Amino acid sequence: MKNSLDFDIKFSPLRQTDFINCFASAIMFLGDDGKAGGSVAQCKNGNHVCTGCSAGCNDSPATRQARWFFLFDAMSGVSCVRRRYGGEPSEMQKLIGDIAEEGYSCGSDFTVAFLFGFAGYDYKKLMEPGEFKSAIIKSIDAGRPVLANVKTHFYVIVGYDGDALLSPDYANAQNRPSAPEYGDINTLYVIGDNVVPRYTLKDGLERIKQMMDLNARENVWAGYLEKVWDKIILPPDEEFKKLSPEQQKAFMTELTTAAQLAWTSWNLGQAFASRHHDAMRNPQYTELWEKITDLCCRIVDVGHAIHYLNGKIDWTELHATTRSGLGSMLLMTVERYKQLDAELLDLIKQAIVILDKN
Repeated sequence: MKNSLDFDIKFSPLRQTDFINCFASAIMFLGDDGKAGGSVAQCKNGNHVCTGCSAGCNDSPATRQARWFFLFDAMSGVSCVRRRYGGEPSEMQKLIGDIAEEGYSCGSDFTVAFLFGFAGYDYKKLMEPGEFKSAIIKSIDAGRPVLANVKTHFYVIVGYDGDALLSPDYANAQNRPSAPEYGDINTLYVIGDNVVPRYTLKDGLERIKQMMDLNARENVWAGYLEKVWDKIILPPDEEFKKLSPEQQKAFMTELTTAAQLAWTSWNLGQAFASRHHDAMRNPQYTELWEKITDLCCRIVDVGHAIHYLNGKIDWTELHATTRSGLGSMLLMTVERYKQLDAELLDLIKQAIVILDKN
């Protein structure tokens, strides 16, 4: 017995096959008519390469998947993730499932329940292995893919062939796993009927605000401000030169890792640029959305500068005076992150107030 779906949908190259990446492709397959976000505006500008902007100039399948991915990544709050110094998971990361215990899959119940409700689909979460096979067969025969969690990744099940499961090739994703076996599956998510969305754009903005408030309350950037003194500015040359190369550049390695994680701000900005949701296309919000997109781009730009510096600095050649000057510059950089995050949170709060009034 065999059946498979004609599932020829790309995945976002910005992430592995985590829940959001797989969910975006599955929802696109079920109907790229904007059930979660209204009809997609056709692109009118062919003068640049589009990855999901409001102009929609390159309306390819990959671009359409990108719009779904950006929307879901932003509204779930995942795009706001920030990393503590040392890598201890923040409360935000624990909530969304961006932790080692969950394979950084962003597949916590907190994330999954919200996105199904935001997209407007019922679903069933199955954890009993004895239920998996019949549920998959029934869903595939009904023309619906199934999402499966296997250890560190999510999978899209698009067919079956006897006891074998079939998956797409996950084109563009950062990892391209082969189809799992039944015994590998921990949890199965069966997509149900399309329903009236349980969560609105305002709920999505509230989720973003909640995540950013958590970051602010935990003061995640404070650890970097403290450590730049201890690791770079204060140590005298004789002590600093005793350290191994890895120890000398430990702070910059930590800051670069934090900057790379903060690159998810790009996804948030692109969600407000592509506006893949009816409520986001109201002209009265255009200026506010553009400000959010611009701020997110500036956050990403700071990260690129940090990444560039990390590859250029030879710590073994820096004497105390140079390290002090460099440390002062890095202090300003981290303060810039704090400032941009605060400005972004303020814009999100403004948007919530405006939506409340309408």
